[in-house]
Amino acid sequence: MGLATDAGMPGISDPGFRAVQMAEEEGFAVEVIPGPTAVASALAVSGLSAASYTFKGFPPRKSGKRRNFLAADAHADHTLVLFESPHRLGALLADALAVLGDRRTAVCIELTKMYQETARGWLSDLANRFAQEEPKGEVTVVIAGNNRKFMRETPVEDETAPGLKTTHDQDAQDPPRPPAAPGLPAGRHTRRGEGPGRGRPRPMRDRGHDGQQPPSRHAARHLDRQGAGRRACLHGLEGRHGLGLRRLSGLVHGRLRRRTWAA
Repeated sequence: MGLATDAGMPGISDPGFRAVQMAEEEGFAVEVIPGPTAVASALAVSGLSAASYTFKGFPPRKSGKRRNFLAADAHADHTLVLFESPHRLGALLADALAVLGDRRTAVCIELTKMYQETARGWLSDLANRFAQEEPKGEVTVVIAGNNRKFMRETPVEDETAPGLKTTHDQDAQDPPRPPAAPGLPAGRHTRRGEGPGRGRPRPMRDRGHDGQQPPSRHAARHLDRQGAGRRACLHGLEGRHGLGLRRLSGLVHGRLRRRTWAA
């Protein structure tokens, strides 16, 4: 018995595997004769690396599920190969751009047929083109992996989550500490009246970058009596004492533990 098809290699992105399982359960030997497949053809003509690739088949039809489908391989360095309907090609490219970032991509249309076409370029350019143009025929999309050589920008949905800050953000927010007092190792600062020859130096934690003393309990409670909200209170103390918002937040919370801050 033989299994033949007029739509590419049997068993690739179709339920042909069920026929193989049934034949095996019945004790029949299963052999294969290589046939044409859009996966290998698209990889060969895409101009992208085929050393390691993942065939994803058809993505989900709804945008939310499709984005999750793509996000599973967002940080993988292997090339992605997908099949897609010409009616949903524009939506797929737009979601891939949002999740994966701007990568080198090839859109292969009607491979090995009379009107075959291969569009290569950046994912953003191809998304703009096929948002207005609907191709005819079968479509295979090849997208480069997470490799700087084939990427032009950071993925949109790969930014730092709300509430989290990168090291760069923290450095930009917190002002640099003043230089250490003479005779002390770097990163150590003395309180007023202390120094070499005046006892063991103690580290100063909350002094501002301009050398001023930290906000006192009186200053924090004064703002509290005025009914200042959380952000207004922190920004007021920041401008007055030159401290970063992170350090101020912990300090003010320590001073005003009983206050219920506004959101």
